[in-house]
Amino acid sequence: QAMDLLKLHHSHICAYMELFMTWDNEISSLFLCLVMQHSGTGDLSSLIKEKRQKSEKITDMVMIKFLGQMVDALFYLHKQGIFHRNLKPSNILVTAEASFMLSDFSTETLMRDEMKWKMRVEENSKSWMAPETLGFSFTEKSDIWSLGCILLDMRTC
Repeated sequence: QAMDLLKLHHSHICAYMELFMTWDNEISSLFLCLVMQHSGTGDLSSLIKEKRQKSEKITDMVMIKFLGQMVDALFYLHKQGIFHRNLKPSNILVTAEASFMLSDFSTETLMRDEMKWKMRVEENSKSWMAPETLGFSFTEKSDIWSLGCILLDMRTC
């Protein structure tokens, strides 16, 4: 499944360049490491925070571009049979003026162990997660729900 992430090629999905495994002797654990493309600008969470601190709004044009790019990227992912599962502002990279990329969906995409998934959910914010994901049920609709929550967050800057 990790190899499938290397095959993704879309202008609004962060490219995975390579993967490798490493062993940590201290905790006797094997880690899968994925090397991602660097965006250079930051993530949507930082942009939202910056706009709120300056009492600025995200313009309608930026919102429309964002929505179009994310719908296009999610459509591509879902056609490949991949769900993001953890779509939130910190997992969307800002690459240029009004240009965005999905990133950091590897761990959730690869995680099959329900208990580990539930522990990871507890560590992360549930604000953007569809209700059914708490029962470990994922579909493309789960990602669309999360996208709607992100749009609301952007609109309320």
